[in-house]
Amino acid sequence: MHVAVIMDGGGYRPAQRGLARIAGYHHGAEAAWKTVNAALTADVTHLTLIGVASDSPNRETSGAKLFLHLLHSRIDKHRYELQSEGIRLSVIGDRTAWAPHIAESIEQAEKATRNNTRMRLTFVLNHGARADIAGATRRLAFLVQDGMLQPDEIDQETFAANLGTGFLPDLDLLIRTSGEQRVGDFLLWQVAYAEMLFVEKSWQDFTGEDLTAALSEFKRRQRRFGATG
Repeated sequence: MHVAVIMDGGGYRPAQRGLARIAGYHHGAEAAWKTVNAALTADVTHLTLIGVASDSPNRETSGAKLFLHLLHSRIDKHRYELQSEGIRLSVIGDRTAWAPHIAESIEQAEKATRNNTRMRLTFVLNHGARADIAGATRRLAFLVQDGMLQPDEIDQETFAANLGTGFLPDLDLLIRTSGEQRVGDFLLWQVAYAEMLFVEKSWQDFTGEDLTAALSEFKRRQRRFGATG
């Protein structure tokens, strides 16, 4: 199954408590690995952890860069664990603003784990679903223009394959932390028939037990995929 978590509240919730925002990002980076371990135990095949959208205000984009820096240090710390546990790592997002050493290190981790099959772990940072959909539309338009594709050959599978997130299956469960009850500009194509769960805890307080509880709630729901009953 494919579970995604929107990592919300990692920066501003600590600020509301009089703590530095960086404290929230540190705890948020640790929460990511607690969630990964809980997902492994539950035999989740795809876990996607979502950060800041590309159209967020600059202050949040700066937060995404800080979180990426912390995430990079955790990836280095847990590199052996990724390999030994059979986790394939991917990081989606605009890499133009990444520091060269961070980009190189993450690319090395992606290449080193590309043959792992137990779980696909994807981090989404500085990425917008609307922009991704527009980009897929442009790519298909150019293929038609160049005579490499006929308009009637474009179906849902073809379109999905041209998304930057094309390697991800549709979502089964979307969890958003920090009490926000909206999807945002995240995985809009994959979320169509997903079950959604909104939790009050901010991301830095999210634990493996919280993911386990969310999966239990998911199992109690009846999924209809658009059917009426």
